[in-house]
Amino acid sequence: MRTTPVSFAYADHNPGWQHNQEYAYKVSGRILTSLNQINKNYTGIVLTSDLFIQPTSDGHLIAKLSNVRYSDLHSKLNDAQEILQSPLDYKQLPLSSKPFKIVMNNGVVHDLVVDRSISNWEANMIKGVVSQLQIDTEAENKIRSSINILPQDDSETAVFKTMEKTVTGESETLYEIHPFPEYLLQTEPSLAPKKHQDEKLIEVVKHKHFTHSKESPGYHFGFEGADGFEIGNKIGEFFSRSSTSRIILSGSLKNFTLQSSVTFDEVSLRPNLEDTQRGSTLSIVNITLDFMQPLSQKMEDVSNPISVGIVYRYNKPFGKSNKPQPKIKTDSDDSGSSASSSQMKDSVSSTASSEGGGVARPEIYLHVQEKPHMDEAPAAPLLPLTVGFDGQAISLLHDIKERVRSLAKIVGQEFQEPKNIPEQNTLGKFLMLTSLVKLMNYKEMKQVAEELYRKNQHRTSGATWVAYRDAVAQTGTGPGLKCIEEWIRNDQVSGNEAAELVATAANSARYPTEEYMKFFFEMVQNTQFMGLEALNESLVLSYSSLLYHVYVNAKDSHNKYPVHSFGTFNTIDGRSFVKDKVIPYFSTMLDKAVTETHTKQIHVYIRALGNVGHQRILSVFKPYLEGKKKVSQFQRILMVMALDNLVNNKPKAARSVLFKIYQNAKDFDQVRVAAVYQLIRASPSSAMLQEMAAYTKIDTSIQVNVAVKSAIEAAATLDVPRLAKIREAAWSAKPYLTTENFDTQNSKIYLQNYMVEQMKIEIKQITEFVGGEDCVLPRGINYMLRSRVGGVKQQIVNLKTLTSSVDDLTNVFEQQTKSYRQLLQEKQASESIKTKWSSEHTAKLLNMQNEQREQLESYMFFHIASLQKIFSFDNQTIENITQVVREIEEELKHGKHLDYNKMAVQPEMVVSFPLSWGLPFIHSYDRPTMIHLESDVKVVSNPSVYSEEGLQKPETVNAEFQVHGFMTGRAQSQFGIFTPFNHKRYSAGYDKNFQLLIPHLTAKLHLDVKNKQTTWEITNPKPENNVTLVHFSTWPYTTQNDICSIKHHKEIIFQRNPQKMDVVFGEKSTGIAFSLKMTGNQKIDYGFLYNKITNNGLMAMFLGSWLDENIEHVQIDFGIRSAQTTVHKMVIHLGHQEQYSPGSSKPKDLEKIQTQHPISKESWERQSEFLKNSSLGISNVQAEVFDAVVLLEGQKVMKYSATISGGRSNVDPKGRILMQVAKDNQEEKPVKVYIVSNSNIPNIPSLSLDSVLNFDPSATVEIEGTVDGDENESQINAKVQLFRSENRKQYLKNQPEYKVCQEQMTKGNHQLPPCAILTAQSSILDQFMISFEYQNIDPVVVNQTYKLYSVLRHYMYPRISENIIDSYSHGRNSVIIKGQYSPDLSSLSASISGSSGRIEIDKLPMDPLSRQPLVLHPVHQTKTHVQGHLLNDPSYQAFCVVDYDAVNTLDNKTYPVTLGKDWVVMFHYVPRRPSSVKKYPDLSVTDQLNQQIEGYIVYVRANPEDQSQNKFQKEIRIVIQSPNTLAKVIDVTLKPSGTTTGYPRLFIQDEPITYAESTSHVHEGYMQVYTLPHNEVKMVVYDAFTIVYDGVRAKLTVTNDKFRDAARGLCGTFTGEPETDFTYPGNCVIRSSEVFVASNTVSEKQDTKRMNGMLMIQGEDNTCYQKTVGYVDVVSVYDSGLAMSPINYRTKYVIMGDQICFSIRPLPDCNFGYKKRTVSRQVPAHCLTMSGLAHLYKKEIDAGANPSFQRKNHNRNVAMPIAESCEL
Repeated sequence: MRTTPVSFAYADHNPGWQHNQEYAYKVSGRILTSLNQINKNYTGIVLTSDLFIQPTSDGHLIAKLSNVRYSDLHSKLNDAQEILQSPLDYKQLPLSSKPFKIVMNNGVVHDLVVDRSISNWEANMIKGVVSQLQIDTEAENKIRSSINILPQDDSETAVFKTMEKTVTGESETLYEIHPFPEYLLQTEPSLAPKKHQDEKLIEVVKHKHFTHSKESPGYHFGFEGADGFEIGNKIGEFFSRSSTSRIILSGSLKNFTLQSSVTFDEVSLRPNLEDTQRGSTLSIVNITLDFMQPLSQKMEDVSNPISVGIVYRYNKPFGKSNKPQPKIKTDSDDSGSSASSSQMKDSVSSTASSEGGGVARPEIYLHVQEKPHMDEAPAAPLLPLTVGFDGQAISLLHDIKERVRSLAKIVGQEFQEPKNIPEQNTLGKFLMLTSLVKLMNYKEMKQVAEELYRKNQHRTSGATWVAYRDAVAQTGTGPGLKCIEEWIRNDQVSGNEAAELVATAANSARYPTEEYMKFFFEMVQNTQFMGLEALNESLVLSYSSLLYHVYVNAKDSHNKYPVHSFGTFNTIDGRSFVKDKVIPYFSTMLDKAVTETHTKQIHVYIRALGNVGHQRILSVFKPYLEGKKKVSQFQRILMVMALDNLVNNKPKAARSVLFKIYQNAKDFDQVRVAAVYQLIRASPSSAMLQEMAAYTKIDTSIQVNVAVKSAIEAAATLDVPRLAKIREAAWSAKPYLTTENFDTQNSKIYLQNYMVEQMKIEIKQITEFVGGEDCVLPRGINYMLRSRVGGVKQQIVNLKTLTSSVDDLTNVFEQQTKSYRQLLQEKQASESIKTKWSSEHTAKLLNMQNEQREQLESYMFFHIASLQKIFSFDNQTIENITQVVREIEEELKHGKHLDYNKMAVQPEMVVSFPLSWGLPFIHSYDRPTMIHLESDVKVVSNPSVYSEEGLQKPETVNAEFQVHGFMTGRAQSQFGIFTPFNHKRYSAGYDKNFQLLIPHLTAKLHLDVKNKQTTWEITNPKPENNVTLVHFSTWPYTTQNDICSIKHHKEIIFQRNPQKMDVVFGEKSTGIAFSLKMTGNQKIDYGFLYNKITNNGLMAMFLGSWLDENIEHVQIDFGIRSAQTTVHKMVIHLGHQEQYSPGSSKPKDLEKIQTQHPISKESWERQSEFLKNSSLGISNVQAEVFDAVVLLEGQKVMKYSATISGGRSNVDPKGRILMQVAKDNQEEKPVKVYIVSNSNIPNIPSLSLDSVLNFDPSATVEIEGTVDGDENESQINAKVQLFRSENRKQYLKNQPEYKVCQEQMTKGNHQLPPCAILTAQSSILDQFMISFEYQNIDPVVVNQTYKLYSVLRHYMYPRISENIIDSYSHGRNSVIIKGQYSPDLSSLSASISGSSGRIEIDKLPMDPLSRQPLVLHPVHQTKTHVQGHLLNDPSYQAFCVVDYDAVNTLDNKTYPVTLGKDWVVMFHYVPRRPSSVKKYPDLSVTDQLNQQIEGYIVYVRANPEDQSQNKFQKEIRIVIQSPNTLAKVIDVTLKPSGTTTGYPRLFIQDEPITYAESTSHVHEGYMQVYTLPHNEVKMVVYDAFTIVYDGVRAKLTVTNDKFRDAARGLCGTFTGEPETDFTYPGNCVIRSSEVFVASNTVSEKQDTKRMNGMLMIQGEDNTCYQKTVGYVDVVSVYDSGLAMSPINYRTKYVIMGDQICFSIRPLPDCNFGYKKRTVSRQVPAHCLTMSGLAHLYKKEIDAGANPSFQRKNHNRNVAMPIAESCEL
């Protein structure tokens, strides 16, 4: 026997094998894949072989395989283990028959030695067979476990755990050993075919726990969202894996014969993650004893031996040969080291056991591939194209460049025919293209690019380049990134195209080596690249996100990247690179952008630092958050918002900073709000949330209080088990929250979770609103949509929008218009500052100061798939908009061609590992998408939008469009095995295809801006072809195919009796034949869709299996059939007009206009007619009309039109609505539906509760409806009567507020909050009666009405009852409906009486929001109702009242007032604007007002004509200057009537205006004045406010949001915070109401009063408080990670000769950033010879790992350096 150079650990005891005996076994098995829960189609291979084994004298085994054969199988089976009846077509499998040596150690397979000449894949298959011989009957490899019952000499029963090596890895294995009942052999004699009569049988059952392994060969990518990912027994909730072996022994545990050994290796998964049904792959390896006989002829020893171990070894895809890969020598391989081996097992048991809860990281990456260099294709193992060809890549056997070129051209050609994309498998071909490109090195990629790229390519050649371009970006390899870099440098790609490629490359990076990350960073630093628009931000944002996944979030790095194949990418050098290079660079760039006030760059680098998500970014934000470096408050908000990744990765560190920001009550409100939103995601404790909840009762910031309250309440509703901790913490905090209700304009957060348990789908929506003081609309909206499907989380959308001021944003845009600039010039020319009582004049007189707003900033960030984009605006950006508009307009005038093409795959997930046969299993889940949009646009405006004076509104716009495009996508899931010996893949799969098609359309648009008319003409230039507009299909299948073939023969799994539908509709009514074809297992109807939505939620239905969660074949096609379509042109006209008719004058006819189409003229004439008819008989009427016409031209012309108009008046109680809907198709009699509604709704008093309660607010509406076109004209008449019930009046009088109001009214105050609320509520009409009379109603209408009633009856059960016996109707064709709301409006009771019986509805609950449109009010319209409810304002609108002797502000603060004969500023419009003059960044209030085109100021004083002593009558002066006044200053005065019964007197420009009670008014485009009952007069200032006045009190109601945070005077500041209402003109807050009133007083002489006010303020002992932002320290060195702890304890090593010695215990060391002083000391050590394991431990320690040696034997003391002190 030849001596091998390989060292073996010889064993003395080998209980299962007798020397000088020969054993022969039959080897058989199969690997079958199927969607077995829906169909019995199986695909795979069946294998058979003979195995001969000869024990040697040294206790090892020599063996060989012969007659190895396989057969393909693709047929129906009852199950995967079914005995095959039909003969199979076996082929010889090219597996070596050379002998191999099985090295045994105490009966356990320890190693495998094979001939060097065989291939590595052959060695792996041999390992699969040899693994069946791995039988540890004496617990040689045991690990500690509480369940262990070890084998005993007198027993054949045992249970224990081992750490056992097989081909699938070195994994924890549970052994169960027990006697086998011999009677079972009657049914299964093959279990022990050669049992001797006197032998006992023993059954050994093994279960592998893959999750706890020392070595797990495998490949994976894209599982960053999975919980605790490992290639183990379970991945998320969609994938499971099990391995069970059953071994039958004859004899005893000390001396036995292996009769049979079978392993069942099964993978079960949900193909598309959310399916309720599963597919599976089952691998069976079975060896059965054929004969055992004395040795007659010895086998040859292994001639050219190499030790390869028993665990699967990766192939070398690009090597010159694929020889067997040698086993790395470990500590346990050293000869004579059994004690050491035992200690190593004990060490592993503490970390790798299922009871220990960890993974032995130092050995999990024992055998890995070499990480690729930037020019190299990665040697990815276990993937079909890399190792599917005799263990090597296809690129070594075929011309990879030619294959890529050819496939790219095929994809490009098929891209031109989108309707065939699903059938031609174009998306699958693109996936194949990306897989092939991944095999290419840089040189090959570059050569193909040079051949395919041409400038200005279109059609097929252009699509070919797009396919290759996007495939390169999708590779995620170094060569791909280098190619993209070169394309950008050579200007082959640019702009958004380059930005998208970079984003895709970063997101799809599969092998982010240190070299790759540094190359990418060089691109980020490249000045050429950073000077390119769109590319610069894409580079920064994409790279920063990549850093987070690779180096910062260790979990993501492990889960996303193929660490089992290449080792960790999260290296210590990489982590240092982030801290030492990248973050400092981003910090420098942020500082530079701040210094240069470059808004966009500031926003980008704030977001980039947030993307990095490293704790160290807190040190960058620290000086800004703490006020030590100056940035805008807006930018500080962005910094807090950017901490989202830090919150995810280091919630404890983020929580500390965020809580300190929130606690600083002097900080900017929105900064604190942003901190609250982040805090709720940072796993706050119960104590923290309780403290925050309790503080809502103290905190004066409404914005912050609303944010805290909504966050805690929303968190308390989360019902997902994973979120139980935050839910319970929120529940514990809820009782401590303030009970105050807040309106919707404030900051608020909404959290929504949908859970579909059977589909394992969880949808999470987070909507955050950041409120502001200057607008009811939020200044910021953050929206995040995330899904968790099958246990894998995925971010779908992340959208963040924020503006520093909504009001400023609109104002700055307005400033760019020509009209604004002209008005401003006119206003400034009028020198209104010199006009007495004007806004500017009074501001100057009072020396008014105001806190000037920071410069406008707006920010929008969205992150969808791989694309991240930031849009930033500031004053300068918007001021340049005129030039941008000019360029766009000029471009569109000459025509612009758009051709956008994109192919992408997002997400990508793949997992692969060896099965028990040593063949790879692979599951891939991909979502490829293709988008094409092509259009030609030409737009001409007359006059141009751009002008030298600013942007202007054109009179007409004419545009021509040509457009077509499509979006197609697929969710492709495929799983099964591939075989390197025949280059085939055996798979089952489930594809979901979706396609949306925009056919070729040509359109013309004529927009008459001046007259508000729009006409569209749309034609289809290719009407001869059928068009499928929407396609959806699902394909479950099984297949066998060549690995690199693009033509896959898929056996689609069809249902036996599917539901089918094929309908055509619309051809008669529209001339367009719409078709809908559906095939599926479910009948799709409204009930089905309703149940899906109600059970699963709309978002879960949209994101998951919206049709059905079962795996099945479904196909839905919606389109247009050209043969039955007669229409070739569609014309759509839309028109709108409004008109005011003063007094009782008749409305004027509209002027005639020139039109470009007959229907435009017809529509215009109809609008004129309806406008006139809706105004007739109504005085002072404001009328409005909308008209729409659709004309369908073809073989016949069809026309549909709808018109609605309405007229209403503030003065006249009459109102009218006219509506007409018409249809005319030229073949049938035209049909017209007319509806006329006349209403009578009285004006009601507003300033006295008693007056309102005594007033009858009843309203009536009479409706007439006619259908003209039928033989019998259908008619319906209805009369609606609305009342206020006595029960409602009594209910209001029983309210506590009524008593308070009565007390206030006795003192003369009629409209302070209690009275104002009751006054508004007391006019609600809570009772109604509707009587219908009808004749000749179409039966179809009757039937549909009954169907609607049936639905409502179901909804209202059990509060509805019917009586169909008695008739209650006054006539046969009549119905009477009576209704009554409960006094508190919480429920509705009603009755419906007709000839068919009576229906009673009893106390139907009404939701507070849904009842707002139903409960009517004579004055407040439905919109005002809903707005009042949303803003939590029971008086419906914000108001300020100067009452008898008290004032109530807009923010609801009440204080006493005593007025004199001097005017006092009641309300003053003083907007806080950033300076629009670059030379003067800080403008005075007077200068700011001079830059505004609007000015409003209201004064109040005691009536100087009042001779009584009380002097509680008041005069009101309103001074207006607005665009409606044409820049003139209008001075309006309201004075008491002078009599006890008359109406107040009106003066305009000091001229008296006489008006009568019923119709008098003033309307000159800027205001209207009219009378109300009880001697009240109402003045409406358009787009501003209303004032109701009765001589004693004035109530000002704001009707425009522009006054928020822009008011001064007695009415307060209107910020939502009453604390700021007493803001002194000098811009500080004072306490005394008397001083406050005095400071707003302006004398007639306008000279001395101001000084008197100043003296009064000085007498208040400096009680004027400035509202400023206060900064505190919020980031400590511990928060930022600079000083978590100076000392860390780490395992250390020293090299001593041929040994490496490791410290038994971790030794003190200094953390990064600290200077250390060391001392040398003798420490206990464990020393190993220079083996593979020793080097591996050394490498792991160098990489930052900290392996434990505390269970190793102490075999030496060595001197090691120890940190004595650590200093910063």
